[in-house]
Amino acid sequence: MSITTKAAALLEIITRADLDAMQPAARERLIAACRHVAGMAEQKAATPKEGVLADLRRLGVHGE
Repeated sequence: MSITTKAAALLEIITRADLDAMQPAARERLIAACRHVAGMAEQKAATPKEGVLADLRRLGVHGE
C-alpha cells in the first residue's frame, strides 16, 4: 500500500471531534497540507494555460 493510499484512508476517517481536539497550530498545519496535496492532485495540464479563464481557475474561481 502506497503512502498516498494510506494518507487518503486516514483522511476519510477523521471526525469533527478529532479536529476539535487538535491544537490550533496543528490544525492550521493540517489545513495547509491538505490544500497543498489537493492542489497537486487537481493538476491536469502539463503546460500552464494562459488567459483570463485560466487565471480565474488558478485563483479557485469556478463558474457554474
